[in-house]
Amino acid sequence: MMLNAAVNTTDSKAFWSERDWLPEEIGILIQEGQFFCYQGKELKILLEKGHALIRYELVGLVAEIQGESEGRSHLVSLVDGESIFRTASCRRMWKS
Repeated sequence: MMLNAAVNTTDSKAFWSERDWLPEEIGILIQEGQFFCYQGKELKILLEKGHALIRYELVGLVAEIQGESEGRSHLVSLVDGESIFRTASCRRMWKS
């Protein structure tokens, strides 16, 4: 899974620029039409208790970089290639 950071305000830039902010995995739970997202210790506890979460390993993010002029922006993708290569299907593809 990749996240779109949507960094388009000063507050969001400050939030996303924190060191080590990107968790290695998240857990998603949709219950009665509501969306819940868990990470870190909270995710670990819920998994140990057997909750039916969908787990995603995060391998990157997409950020929109805006210049000083209005209307000009670029999407930049950052991907952890090592985590992708660890998957069995990717290793098989590269060996072919």
